[in-house]
Amino acid sequence: MNRLWEENKRINENIERLWQENKRINENIEKLWRENNKIWREIRSIRRTLERVTLSIEEEANDVVQYFLKQRGGIIVETRPTHFNSRFEFDVYGTNGQLTIVGEAKTRASPNTVRRVVEKIDNAVKAMPDKFPGRVIKVIYCLRAMPGASRRLIGLVFGSLSLVGRGIHRAFNDLAWRYLIPLLT
Repeated sequence: MNRLWEENKRINENIERLWQENKRINENIEKLWRENNKIWREIRSIRRTLERVTLSIEEEANDVVQYFLKQRGGIIVETRPTHFNSRFEFDVYGTNGQLTIVGEAKTRASPNTVRRVVEKIDNAVKAMPDKFPGRVIKVIYCLRAMPGASRRLIGLVFGSLSLVGRGIHRAFNDLAWRYLIPLLT
Protein backbone atom coordinates (compact mmCIF):
# COMPACT_ATOMS: atom_id res chain seq x y z
CA MET A 1 0.00 0.00 0.00
CA ASN A 2 2.89 2.29 0.80
CA ARG A 3 4.25 1.70 -2.66
CA LEU A 4 0.94 2.77 -4.17
CA TRP A 5 0.97 5.97 -2.13
CA GLU A 6 4.52 6.68 -3.14
CA GLU A 7 3.68 6.01 -6.78
CA ASN A 8 0.62 8.24 -6.49
CA LYS A 9 2.74 10.97 -4.86
CA ARG A 10 5.33 10.72 -7.65
CA ILE A 11 2.57 10.94 -10.27
CA ASN A 12 1.11 13.99 -8.55
CA GLU A 13 4.55 15.63 -8.42
CA ASN A 14 5.00 14.93 -12.14
CA ILE A 15 1.56 16.39 -12.83
CA GLU A 16 2.49 19.49 -10.81
CA ARG A 17 5.76 19.84 -12.77
CA LEU A 18 3.80 19.52 -16.01
CA TRP A 19 1.37 22.23 -14.86
CA GLN A 20 4.29 24.50 -13.98
CA GLU A 21 5.89 23.83 -17.34
CA ASN A 22 2.56 24.47 -19.06
CA LYS A 23 2.26 27.76 -17.16
CA ARG A 24 5.78 28.81 -18.29
CA ILE A 25 4.95 27.87 -21.88
CA ASN A 26 1.73 29.92 -21.75
CA GLU A 27 3.65 32.90 -20.32
CA ASN A 28 6.20 32.59 -23.12
CA ILE A 29 3.43 32.37 -25.70
CA GLU A 30 1.91 35.54 -24.28
CA LYS A 31 5.30 37.29 -24.47
CA LEU A 32 5.66 36.15 -28.07
CA TRP A 33 2.21 37.52 -28.92
CA ARG A 34 3.11 40.87 -27.37
CA GLU A 35 6.36 40.95 -29.37
CA ASN A 36 4.51 39.86 -32.49
CA ASN A 37 2.02 42.70 -32.06
CA LYS A 38 4.88 45.19 -31.64
CA ILE A 39 6.46 43.90 -34.84
CA TRP A 40 3.16 44.24 -36.74
CA ARG A 41 2.70 47.81 -35.46
CA GLU A 42 6.22 48.60 -36.68
CA ILE A 43 5.52 46.98 -40.06
CA ARG A 44 2.34 49.05 -40.44
CA SER A 45 4.30 52.19 -39.57
CA ILE A 46 7.00 51.33 -42.11
CA ARG A 47 4.34 50.61 -44.74
CA ARG A 48 2.69 54.02 -44.13
CA THR A 49 6.07 55.75 -44.36
CA LEU A 50 6.94 53.90 -47.55
CA GLU A 51 3.60 54.82 -49.11
CA ARG A 52 4.15 58.49 -48.23
CA VAL A 53 7.69 58.43 -49.66
CA THR A 54 6.53 56.63 -52.80
CA LEU A 55 3.72 59.11 -53.32
CA SER A 56 6.05 62.04 -52.79
CA ILE A 57 8.55 60.61 -55.31
CA GLU A 58 5.74 60.19 -57.85
CA GLU A 59 4.47 63.71 -57.19
CA GLU A 60 7.96 65.15 -57.47
CA ALA A 61 8.61 63.24 -60.70
CA ASN A 62 5.46 64.69 -62.24
CA ASP A 63 6.32 68.21 -61.00
CA VAL A 64 9.88 68.02 -62.36
CA VAL A 65 8.81 66.66 -65.76
CA GLN A 66 6.16 69.37 -66.13
CA TYR A 67 8.66 72.03 -65.02
CA PHE A 68 11.29 70.99 -67.57
CA LEU A 69 8.83 70.75 -70.42
CA LYS A 70 7.50 74.22 -69.66
CA GLN A 71 10.90 75.83 -68.96
CA ARG A 72 12.84 74.36 -71.85
CA GLY A 73 10.29 73.89 -74.57
CA GLY A 74 7.33 75.99 -73.53
CA ILE A 75 5.33 72.76 -73.61
CA ILE A 76 2.48 72.41 -71.16
CA VAL A 77 1.48 68.83 -70.48
CA GLU A 78 -0.19 67.87 -67.22
CA THR A 79 1.18 64.59 -65.96
CA ARG A 80 -0.01 62.33 -63.16
CA PRO A 81 0.07 58.66 -62.13
CA THR A 82 -2.21 56.64 -64.43
CA HIS A 83 -3.59 53.12 -64.28
CA PHE A 84 -4.68 51.82 -67.71
CA ASN A 85 -5.24 48.19 -66.71
CA SER A 86 -3.65 45.43 -64.64
CA ARG A 87 -0.60 45.34 -66.94
CA PHE A 88 0.01 49.01 -67.51
CA GLU A 89 0.27 51.51 -64.70
CA PHE A 90 2.64 54.45 -64.92
CA ASP A 91 3.82 56.92 -62.28
CA VAL A 92 4.19 59.66 -64.90
CA TYR A 93 1.73 60.01 -67.77
CA GLY A 94 0.33 62.93 -69.70
CA THR A 95 -0.48 63.92 -73.24
CA ASN A 96 -1.49 67.01 -75.17
CA GLY A 97 -2.28 65.12 -78.37
CA GLN A 98 1.06 65.94 -80.01
CA LEU A 99 3.32 64.76 -77.23
CA THR A 100 2.92 61.95 -74.70
CA ILE A 101 5.06 61.77 -71.58
CA VAL A 102 5.15 58.35 -69.91
CA GLY A 103 7.39 56.68 -67.36
CA GLU A 104 8.19 55.68 -63.83
CA ALA A 105 9.48 57.19 -60.60
CA LYS A 106 11.98 54.96 -58.82
CA THR A 107 14.15 55.25 -55.77
CA ARG A 108 16.92 53.45 -57.70
CA ALA A 109 17.48 52.89 -61.38
CA SER A 110 19.78 50.10 -62.49
CA PRO A 111 20.42 49.19 -66.14
CA ASN A 112 17.81 46.42 -65.73
CA THR A 113 15.29 48.90 -64.33
CA VAL A 114 15.81 51.14 -67.34
CA ARG A 115 15.43 48.18 -69.71
CA ARG A 116 12.23 46.99 -67.98
CA VAL A 117 10.67 50.47 -68.00
CA VAL A 118 11.48 50.97 -71.68
CA GLU A 119 10.04 47.53 -72.55
CA LYS A 120 6.92 48.22 -70.48
CA ILE A 121 6.36 51.53 -72.26
CA ASP A 122 7.00 49.99 -75.69
CA ASN A 123 4.51 47.19 -74.93
CA ALA A 124 1.91 49.69 -73.72
CA VAL A 125 2.33 51.80 -76.88
CA LYS A 126 1.84 48.68 -79.03
CA ALA A 127 -1.15 47.47 -77.00
CA MET A 128 -2.92 50.85 -76.72
CA PRO A 129 -1.66 53.22 -79.43
CA ASP A 130 -4.65 55.54 -78.90
CA LYS A 131 -3.37 56.34 -75.38
CA PHE A 132 0.01 57.50 -76.77
CA PRO A 133 -0.65 60.09 -79.48
CA GLY A 134 2.19 62.06 -81.08
CA ARG A 135 5.80 61.76 -80.04
CA VAL A 136 6.32 59.57 -76.96
CA ILE A 137 8.87 60.72 -74.39
CA LYS A 138 9.95 57.94 -72.05
CA VAL A 139 10.74 59.15 -68.55
CA ILE A 140 12.52 57.68 -65.56
CA TYR A 141 12.81 59.85 -62.49
CA CYS A 142 15.05 58.31 -59.85
CA LEU A 143 16.65 59.24 -56.58
CA ARG A 144 19.77 57.27 -57.39
CA ALA A 145 21.15 55.84 -60.63
CA MET A 146 23.10 52.65 -60.11
CA PRO A 147 26.38 52.12 -62.00
CA GLY A 148 25.72 51.63 -65.69
CA ALA A 149 22.19 52.98 -65.54
CA SER A 150 23.10 56.50 -66.63
CA ARG A 151 24.41 55.14 -69.94
CA ARG A 152 21.00 53.54 -70.56
CA LEU A 153 19.18 56.76 -69.69
CA ILE A 154 19.82 58.43 -73.03
CA GLY A 155 16.52 60.00 -74.03
CA LEU A 156 15.10 59.64 -70.53
CA VAL A 157 14.71 62.25 -67.83
CA PHE A 158 16.94 61.48 -64.89
CA GLY A 159 16.46 63.18 -61.53
CA SER A 160 18.61 62.92 -58.45
CA LEU A 161 17.52 64.21 -55.06
CA SER A 162 21.07 63.79 -53.82
CA LEU A 163 21.89 66.77 -56.04
CA VAL A 164 18.82 68.90 -55.40
CA GLY A 165 17.07 68.13 -52.15
CA ARG A 166 13.45 69.21 -52.72
CA GLY A 167 14.18 72.01 -55.21
CA ILE A 168 15.43 72.44 -58.75
CA HIS A 169 19.18 72.96 -58.72
CA ARG A 170 21.32 73.97 -61.71
CA ALA A 171 23.38 70.74 -61.61
CA PHE A 172 20.19 68.73 -61.71
CA ASN A 173 18.74 71.00 -64.38
CA ASP A 174 21.75 70.47 -66.65
CA LEU A 175 21.91 66.73 -65.98
CA ALA A 176 18.22 66.07 -66.56
CA TRP A 177 17.92 68.31 -69.60
CA ARG A 178 20.84 66.59 -71.32
CA TYR A 179 18.61 63.54 -71.66
CA LEU A 180 15.35 65.32 -72.52
CA ILE A 181 16.48 67.78 -75.18
CA PRO A 182 17.16 65.25 -78.00
CA LEU A 183 13.58 64.03 -77.79
CA LEU A 184 12.03 67.47 -78.18
CA THR A 185 13.93 68.47 -81.31
